[in-house]
Amino acid sequence: MRPRLPLACLTFLLATSANAQERPPTFERDIEPILARAGCNSGPCHGKSRGQNGFQLSLLGFDPDFDYQAIVQEARGRRVLASAPENSMFLAKPAGRMAHGGGIRLKAGERGYQMVLAWLKAGMPRTAADAPKVTRIDVDPGERVLGFKEEIQLKVTAHYSDGSVEDITRRAQYESNDTEIASVEPSGLVHTLGMSGEAAIMARYQGQVATFRATVPIGSKAADYAFPHQTVVDKFTHQKWQQLQLVPSEVCSDEQFIRRVSL
Repeated sequence: MRPRLPLACLTFLLATSANAQERPPTFERDIEPILARAGCNSGPCHGKSRGQNGFQLSLLGFDPDFDYQAIVQEARGRRVLASAPENSMFLAKPAGRMAHGGGIRLKAGERGYQMVLAWLKAGMPRTAADAPKVTRIDVDPGERVLGFKEEIQLKVTAHYSDGSVEDITRRAQYESNDTEIASVEPSGLVHTLGMSGEAAIMARYQGQVATFRATVPIGSKAADYAFPHQTVVDKFTHQKWQQLQLVPSEVCSDEQFIRRVSL
């Protein structure tokens, strides 16, 4: 049988969970990451230098004061409707209930939509100046050797200035630097494809960045070969070749080296 928790501990855990759920969403901590994840403040959308269709946000949310003013106060506050939050332009457009050139960005019923709605209902509060701030984020795992057409779920954790940590996997923004080797879903699920090599998956949240590195070997065991280590760089190059199961070309002649450097 599992040991039972003391009543005092159980009460504390339930109260902590309830408080976490009851915490009203605030602009900098909750809404800005949603805009970044949905791509609203990216370069091709409202984050471009002149905005999009009369609405401009700072690129990737680097200026929360500018963004808050644009959403809540600009154009006489027409983008938010305190009397009927669910009908606010700021929510109705990305949800597809009003014409929107960027298409549907927030689906009704999903977490991002519900968070924005809760923020509007709470009176559009900003995050307190002395509230804990994200100091770094971690991706688990940090790297992995994967085969063709495999998948792995990443977990992203945010570390705050008060020492607290939070799972922000579903709130982080992801991007692969080589989508022919590995792609990533908005949930942090990484898929390798049919090409060998190395891909870096970047996770971004509130200005912090962490990286997962996927290595996909060529798929067949490399033949043994001798490789002279003449420099420190050679050591790491050799390790990477072995990891990718690649056999390097023969050492070139001086004439070939000069030609390649010239090209």
